Amino acid sequence: FLARDLISRTRVSRMLDAFRGAPAVDLEKLIEVIVRVSELACEIPAVRELDINPLLADAQGIIALDARVQVSDEPLAADATYSHLAIHPYPRALAREVTVKGGARIQLRPIRPEDAEAERRFISRLSPRTSYLRFHAPIRELTMERLVRYTQIDYDREMAFVAIDPQDEQHEIRGISRYTCNPDGKTAEFGVIVEDAWQGRGVGHVLMQALEETARARGLTELIGLVLKDNDEMGDLMRKRGYGPHRDEE
Repeated sequence: FLARDLISRTRVSRMLDAFRGAPAVDLEKLIEVIVRVSELACEIPAVRELDINPLLADAQGIIALDARVQVSDEPLAADATYSHLAIHPYPRALAREVTVKGGARIQLRPIRPEDAEAERRFISRLSPRTSYLRFHAPIRELTMERLVRYTQIDYDREMAFVAIDPQDEQHEIRGISRYTCNPDGKTAEFGVIVEDAWQGRGVGHVLMQALEETARARGLTELIGLVLKDNDEMGDLMRKRGYGPHRDEE
């Protein structure tokens, strides 16, 4: 999604379409090249410079005719903490498949930018009560600005997991959990929401478990959530997971 958007914002993007009988460039292959270069820069801190020139692209695919790589004295092994990056890349290692009550299998993974449309549909399917309990307001649809904010995140400062229904043709989102770090770097505010038809099946439990494991691995010491007094389902879930309730007079 991000690579495609990056290409579309360049002047050269117009030259990639079919022109005067010449077929269009294989855009999917070009996107794959950009993603692979990004992965290389993310995973191997020792790479200091990478120059691919020329890179030929046509309808048959992509080929690098010449390349130059400059490496430093750092290890060539991958850096799991991405300490050399200002913004963390997509943490694909956190994706997994889990079984919930009733034997249904769901895909649990960090949210991605291309999930924006699926999250919009997810919010639109929520009942007014579920929407109000989560957002503390009767929200039926998120603005594009909020969708971008929720799906294009810095995985170091925040985390969001989505529960995907693999049996659905569109792989719809059935639940979302997220936390955002506070300025102290030790605590974070969290929220979790599950589609009405999937509530009571343990989806919220696995979403919170994934969130807690990631927070603990990132060095956070406390997760804090604001839960409305009449949200009995959420209160029960959090007490079962060992959270302590504290009344906020405001």
